[in-house]
Amino acid sequence: MSRTRFALLFQERIGQPPVGYLTQLRLESVAQRLRESDDPLSEIAHAVGFLSQSGLSRAFRRRFGQTPSAFRKEARGGRASG
Repeated sequence: MSRTRFALLFQERIGQPPVGYLTQLRLESVAQRLRESDDPLSEIAHAVGFLSQSGLSRAFRRRFGQTPSAFRKEARGGRASG
């Protein structure tokens, strides 16, 4: 099957292109790690497949409407980690 055909079938069945779906999964994983760990953002970015912390931050802000650090603080009831 060609990549084009795969992408078309994927979008037809899932409702979004493969790359968008993968990005969504990665960002959900980031959100979970921000809620549950004190791992630095650079480590989280690398672990979920982003090439840079800044790239992750931009994508995260587009998806969640806030920075990863603001998300982490809010998810923990406004208290700082540590």
